Amino acid sequence: MACLDSLIADGVADGDDAFLAGWSWGGCIACLNEGLHPDRWRAVFAGVPAGDLLAWHRAAMPFIRDLNVAMFGGDPSEVPELYRERNPMSYVDRARAPVLVIAGEQDPRCPLESVTPWVDALRKRGVEVELSLYPSGHNVNATEQNIRDTEMILTFFARNRRRAEVPLPAGR
Repeated sequence: MACLDSLIADGVADGDDAFLAGWSWGGCIACLNEGLHPDRWRAVFAGVPAGDLLAWHRAAMPFIRDLNVAMFGGDPSEVPELYRERNPMSYVDRARAPVLVIAGEQDPRCPLESVTPWVDALRKRGVEVELSLYPSGHNVNATEQNIRDTEMILTFFARNRRRAEVPLPAGR
């Protein structure tokens, strides 16, 4: 937030037309900031995120659960307040910006069980959510899929721009 504020103060960024995007842990941070700072974003993209940290901890592969314990200083039963404070689900009622989520159906790091509760909660509250699933795991190594994802993200952001004069990507 300090970086965005600095860019706005320097005249480099338009505070009324800010977008947030992240993949993996950055996707989780995007989900979190959708609710923590709802007035800052025109739209949010979260790629292979964990939108619900409790569901993530339960459903992710053992390596990820071990990382969570190391990062948070315990599992959700040992430090519940810390998980609550950092869980995007804790702030879902405040979220307002349109969201695009891209996730892998076979993702052992950020399984769908950690994505769909957040997506469903946003939709229940009337937030515009687009969910795009691909059949593989956490990383997409297919060039064609990477191109489709990039086009989808750029088109989503272009649709949500404040300025009407911004064209959509070619072919849209």
